[in-house]
Amino acid sequence: MFAKPMDLDPRQLTSTRKPVLNLQVSQTSLVWLATLADPDYRLLSPILLEVEQSRTGELVVSNSLLRNYGVGRTLEEAIADYQSMLLDLYEELEASEATLSHHLREQLNHLRGMLVRR
Repeated sequence: MFAKPMDLDPRQLTSTRKPVLNLQVSQTSLVWLATLADPDYRLLSPILLEVEQSRTGELVVSNSLLRNYGVGRTLEEAIADYQSMLLDLYEELEASEATLSHHLREQLNHLRGMLVRR
C-alpha cells in the first residue's frame, strides 16, 4: 500500500513549511501512497505524502497540493485516515459539482487527475 518513509532534514523544508494542525513537529519523512484500500477507487499515479510526528507522538500525513491530511497513532492509521478524507472530499465535490466555486472546481479536476472510480 505504501513505501517505506525516507528521512529528511527538516531544515530543507523550513522556507516552504507550514505547520499542520499547529502541531510541534519533531521529525519529517516522505512516503508514497501507491494504492487505495477502497476497492471502488484506484489511483492513477502514486501520491507523495509528508509524514510528521508531533511531540505527542501522533503521526500526521499530508499532501501539500491538496492541503489535506490524515492523523493516527501509527503510520497505517494516519494513511487510512488520509485515504478516507481524500475519498470523502472527492465524493462531496463530485456530488455538488454544479454549484462549486472556481477554486473547488479546480480541486475536483485535480482529484480527477489523481484517482478514478473502478
